[in-house]
Amino acid sequence: MEEKGTMHVHLLTELTGNLYSEESEWEEEWSESDEYGMPLDGTELADYEEVIREELERYGEDDLMQYFDGSESIQEKIQSAVVTIENKDGILYGCTKLELNEFLSQEELQEFTEYITGQYSDGWGEGFEEGYQGRWWNDECAFLAS
Repeated sequence: MEEKGTMHVHLLTELTGNLYSEESEWEEEWSESDEYGMPLDGTELADYEEVIREELERYGEDDLMQYFDGSESIQEKIQSAVVTIENKDGILYGCTKLELNEFLSQEELQEFTEYITGQYSDGWGEGFEEGYQGRWWNDECAFLAS
């Protein structure tokens, strides 16, 4: 019997974050009293891709499948699920890189994307945020993951 090859799939989610600066150049749009900072979308965060990537590398690679306790069929199909970032057409995305033995059905993909959403907000994402107090420093600016 011929062995199947591993398939690679990237699940993308546009990143958002908040920017803090000691020298507020955005005073018209944002004030230092705003406890959440100036919101940034994936297009704006693309300018900070390098520093965000460095922080992800410092945090370390973590296979999210080790925490997955959903459908057995999904566990059999996904070898690994690792979080990184990816820049597509100038927009920075959160990317969960999957190594698959077999493609997921629509129902399995729905279940798995719900799991990933939870990991981004409460599991992996919360650990990343707590590990670095959610802030990535670049010169006089800081980012807060959101």
